[in-house]
Amino acid sequence: MRTRAAAALAAALMCACGASTPPPAAPTTPTPAGPKGPVSIATFTGNSDAITSPFRIDVAKWNLQYTTTAQDCRTASVLILVIDDAHPGAFVRNLPLNGCTSGTAPIPFGPSGFYLKITLSDPSVSYAISVSEVR
Repeated sequence: MRTRAAAALAAALMCACGASTPPPAAPTTPTPAGPKGPVSIATFTGNSDAITSPFRIDVAKWNLQYTTTAQDCRTASVLILVIDDAHPGAFVRNLPLNGCTSGTAPIPFGPSGFYLKITLSDPSVSYAISVSEVR
């Protein structure tokens, strides 16, 4: 009898403890707020030399994505000059591109107004340039 009573008491205690004590919560680590992603500022396309319209950059570092194509990629070249609108006599970055290529160039200047001066090796070369900030 004692064994039955002890077993019943142990079962009652285990049941009561399990019911009144919630399981421990898993620790949570807050996710740090990171960059929200790139925000498109301007896009330029063409197949001739150009000076783009000015655009405004509101961050210290931004990106210029580019793609060039041509009938003959061996002789294709594009020169992109990034020019600060407040100092048009000097460029802040030059990107000489050879062949049919694509990529991203970080521009560590800003905030300011900028424009691009694009020079092509010949009319068979075309370009697509996108300017973006990470906010």
